[in-house]
Amino acid sequence: MSLPEILIAVVWAGLTLYAILGGADFGAGVLHLLAPAGRRGRRRRQAITGAMGPVWEANHVWLVFFLTGLLTLFPGAFSALGAAVLVPGTLALLGIVVRGAAFAFAGQLTGFDRARRPLQIAFGVASAATPLVFGATAAGLARQRLVVDGTTVRSGGGTALWLGPFQLEVGVMAVAACTALAAAFLTVEMRRADEVVLARAFRGGALWATAVTALLAAGGLALAALDAPVLFRGLTGRGLPAVLAGLVALGVALAALAGARDRVARAALAAAMAALVWGWGLAQFPRLVGRYVTVANAAADPAELHVLAIALAAGAALLLPALWLLYGAFRRHPTEVLR
Repeated sequence: MSLPEILIAVVWAGLTLYAILGGADFGAGVLHLLAPAGRRGRRRRQAITGAMGPVWEANHVWLVFFLTGLLTLFPGAFSALGAAVLVPGTLALLGIVVRGAAFAFAGQLTGFDRARRPLQIAFGVASAATPLVFGATAAGLARQRLVVDGTTVRSGGGTALWLGPFQLEVGVMAVAACTALAAAFLTVEMRRADEVVLARAFRGGALWATAVTALLAAGGLALAALDAPVLFRGLTGRGLPAVLAGLVALGVALAALAGARDRVARAALAAAMAALVWGWGLAQFPRLVGRYVTVANAAADPAELHVLAIALAAGAALLLPALWLLYGAFRRHPTEVLR
């Protein structure tokens, strides 16, 4: 493998971690929105808030890593991507800001404050809308109908890039996958806290969301054959191992959830999300944006790539242990917010 290919794999690994960890974050917001009224719903929302509280901001580190990685390592791809997805990208970033602000402000209010419920609704709606837009945009890019010349979109851009039956289907699948991931993570957390009733409730949500994800994944493949033939050829060619791994992982997750093997289900759903991201990437490799922006011609100068590769290695030596400490030692026990 060439150095640009190794570095795009590293950047893609960052995107994969964002899809898993940030995806679970978005899914938790969806579960928060769908929680029933009354005491049962209040306890679920408290459990979600307690699990998210210490880590929700850190999960976006991986989105920052992905974007800055593209900017520095593959400036040609970053420029083309910025020109192509300005509108949906802006909407997704607004969704991240709205959900973060709503979550933070709602956490400072009590159940007696009338402003709390609108903030909770804003948090949930933005949590669903953001992966919907991300998924739809990714599907539009993967259709390979976008032609970019420098920073100018020549064809295939506009609303047609991210609005359409196939894009909507993939966007809804992204929301379902995020919800399944969040429910699986929360099930494990509730089991760890000996909250049997909450664990059962989140497990049921994970089971339904996983089943919906599997159905949408199968439907997405069928729809890709009609609406995105270039992507379909990639998914059944170079990306086929990832596609098969993802389908197997979803099957394992369903069986594990049915048997209350929650940690297995969590791992299987994380693997399914990773397979989804890598299947998408492999299906269009070596193209990055549109038909002509590739790993080779979008990469920075070789000298810059070598320096940045060293910087990435040094940064990983500092970042990864810090995140491990955050997710482990600084994580609050879920029962702290349920008392």
